[in-house]
Amino acid sequence: MRRLRNGRVVTSLWLEVKLREALDKAAKAERRSVSQQLICYLERGLKADGVLQGEGNGK
Repeated sequence: MRRLRNGRVVTSLWLEVKLREALDKAAKAERRSVSQQLICYLERGLKADGVLQGEGNGK
């Protein structure tokens, strides 16, 4: 542990854990956003091709 100028005592491990938690949370939200965008893009393409309505590909 080390003492900061303001007198509080912190551990570098605690700070590292908190930083990792924040970064993991941000990365998870970004992955969810990208996945959702990809799903919407694919759905639009499949609907445009008539696949999702069962009209495309010889159906």
